[in-house]
Amino acid sequence: MDNQIKDNVKKVTAEDTIKKFLLKYCQDIVDNAKKYLGKPYVWGGESDTEGGYDCSGFVYAVLNDSGIKVGRTTAQGYFNKYKKNVSNTSVAGALLFFGKSESNITHVAIASGDGTHMYESIGSSKNTIDNKGKGVTYSYISRRKDLIKVCTPFDFETKNIPVVARPTLKLSSKGM
Repeated sequence: MDNQIKDNVKKVTAEDTIKKFLLKYCQDIVDNAKKYLGKPYVWGGESDTEGGYDCSGFVYAVLNDSGIKVGRTTAQGYFNKYKKNVSNTSVAGALLFFGKSESNITHVAIASGDGTHMYESIGSSKNTIDNKGKGVTYSYISRRKDLIKVCTPFDFETKNIPVVARPTLKLSSKGM
C-alpha cells in the first residue's frame, strides 16, 4: 500500500474512533440525565442536599456525572461556553438553549437524541426547598417556543474533548 493511502486510512480510522468516542459521551449524558427524572425543582439548586435542581443545576450535575467537569453557572453561562459547538436536536446529549436571544438565555435542557424530546428541570424563581417545582421531566422540545440554539459540550470539528474526558485513545495500526 503506498504511503498516501496508508495516511488516509490512518486519518479516517482516527477520526472515526474519536467521533465514536464523542458519541459515547453524548449517550452517557442522556443516560445520566435519566437518573434525575422526578427530582424536584429548586431555584439555584444543584443537588439533592439542596432539595433539588434548577435547569442549570441539573445540567451541571449531569455533565459532571458524565465525566465532563464544568463549573456551576447559569443557562447563559453554559451557552457562552458551548455556543460555537452547534448541533441539532437529534444528537443525544446536546444542550438546548432557550430564551429571547443569544444574550438572554433563560433555560437549558438536554436533548434525548430522538429529535423531539428533552430532559429538563421545570420550575420558577418562586420554587424553594419548602415550595418545590415540578422538577426533572422528559418532555417535548416543542412545548417551548423560544429555542435559540442547540450545542454540544464537544466540538466535533476540532475534536475538542473536555479535559477530564481525555483518556488515551489507542488506535490500532494492524493491517496497515
